[in-house]
Amino acid sequence: MHAVPRHPRSIRNTLAVLAAVLALAPRARADSVAIVVAKTVPVENVSSDELAKIFRCEEPTGPGGVKWEIFSRERSAREREVVLKVVYHMTDAQYNRFFMQAVFAGKMAEAPRVIPSGTAMRAIAATRPGAVTYILASQVDDSVKVLKVDGLLPGAPGYPLALAD
Repeated sequence: MHAVPRHPRSIRNTLAVLAAVLALAPRARADSVAIVVAKTVPVENVSSDELAKIFRCEEPTGPGGVKWEIFSRERSAREREVVLKVVYHMTDAQYNRFFMQAVFAGKMAEAPRVIPSGTAMRAIAATRPGAVTYILASQVDDSVKVLKVDGLLPGAPGYPLALAD
């Protein structure tokens, strides 16, 4: 009786090729946070500095006179942590204090509204012409426009809003 090999050569070769392909695959889009707006917004690209000014309400209007509306995710959302660190350069406590002081000083009517899901954030961006939101890149669909940040789209090497591994 002949022994049957546990892993024929063809299966081992296929597994080796598959492992190599997966190791070389670029980061998935889910590893980034996408800045999204309505498709009608006449903006394609923002610098990191411009994005910070928009999100801190220091640049209240965009091209064509669109009035920006900022929305935020809840504290437990991973994408919020990235935006706080990369865009705002703040901790959660600093973010809350910043907007509390701005509202108290009359610089803005209210702090960014907190939205409980990426799906809701995407729906807001799709239907409100001045909405600027952020969602996981994996949640992007054709209802919204993804802004390039510093000329890069989510998932591109060097994209500034990548989630930490």
